[in-house]
Amino acid sequence: MIPALILLSQNVDAIDWQPSLDLTLKKAEDNRRLAMVLFQATDDPLSIKLTNEVCSDSRVIKSSKRFVSFRSELKATQTTSRGYAVSSTPILYFVDSDGNVQGHLLGLFDPDFFVKWSDAVGDVWKKHDSLVFRSRGRLSDRDSGRLAFSYALRLETEKAKSLLAVLPGNLRLEEIEYAWIALAQAYTIKRDEASAVDSWARLEALSRSPEFRGLAKYGMAVLWMPTRPKDALAKFKEVDGMAEVPAMTKWCAEYQMKLLEKD
Repeated sequence: MIPALILLSQNVDAIDWQPSLDLTLKKAEDNRRLAMVLFQATDDPLSIKLTNEVCSDSRVIKSSKRFVSFRSELKATQTTSRGYAVSSTPILYFVDSDGNVQGHLLGLFDPDFFVKWSDAVGDVWKKHDSLVFRSRGRLSDRDSGRLAFSYALRLETEKAKSLLAVLPGNLRLEEIEYAWIALAQAYTIKRDEASAVDSWARLEALSRSPEFRGLAKYGMAVLWMPTRPKDALAKFKEVDGMAEVPAMTKWCAEYQMKLLEKD
């Protein structure tokens, strides 16, 4: 355990982490930016890998400059921190200067996905009010996906689900795939396992992307670990056997498999 603590405390990244959440929110207000708030645990291998391999990546560091960043290290038993739900670690919240959630990212992802996701969060945050206003008329399928993504990011799950429900089931747009990911994670944060599993299943059925289908399988497996360990193990093995799944997702699946096999 001691080496893990040392690894997490090393200053291996160049993200400009602020010393307090209050200062982070004040700077976010002054600069009209979102705050990026990361909660991680000192004894969590996923949090350690995030620090050492994602936060230190030059692409992530560059993308983080769009935000004002704060990092909080938690005890493994904590389920809330500073008013935010911590269903597991690592978990990233994007919040406005009043501390309201405008986005989230739950778990460990490779730098490329991390950058794409955080950029998408920043973009849709700026467009949210316009999308809501235009939704009084008729939105394109792509913009409906963007608005569903924005609602899911804000943890407004029923609004996101209602928008996604009226989109064609065979429609494959990245905005819609992102919306299903955000919705599955939002339900996970809210501890609504059944709805989270259903959202992951919808993504797996909808997407042609091996990356997203692998992510959906992994998301379902994690949720099944406490109650359906055999099904979880089978799903993790499916992820591990997929040729085009990102290396980070495979690493996570292999790590979770070891935990299950140990039990």
